[in-house]
Amino acid sequence: MKGNILNFTAETAVPAFRFVKAGEAQGNVKLAGSGDAVLGVSMDVDVKEGNRVDVQHVGIGHVELGADVTYGQALSSDAEGRGVPAEGASGIVALDSGAEGDVVRIKVDCAGSSATASTGDETPSEHTELETSGTEGGETPTEPTEPENPNEGA
Repeated sequence: MKGNILNFTAETAVPAFRFVKAGEAQGNVKLAGSGDAVLGVSMDVDVKEGNRVDVQHVGIGHVELGADVTYGQALSSDAEGRGVPAEGASGIVALDSGAEGDVVRIKVDCAGSSATASTGDETPSEHTELETSGTEGGETPTEPTEPENPNEGA
């Protein structure tokens, strides 16, 4: 999937497999804390402050757990950016059960979740609706027409 991993500058140290949130400046991220809107999850490399960090915001990723989690459970961040059970829908779901300290697979959909921040770089959905301006519910949208040629028939 194109665009599921984006590169940012780390405003704080970001360990591997941790949730991140939007930083103070555009294009920056920092380690997510408890209750923060999650932008995505860091990849398999520990990153020092000021360095570049790859962040997965859509697809199958990995996160280190900060508590026991069960398969299919919605996740959010703890104070250290680790995955913990969420208090509702979060756009992130555990694909494995695990205990604190384990690294498990997760389904990441931070671009589509109202509980997460937006990067502003998301690609529009492939499933866009036909333009329906001028139609009432149930009517078939009209196809765009070619402009009339003023030189036709001359």
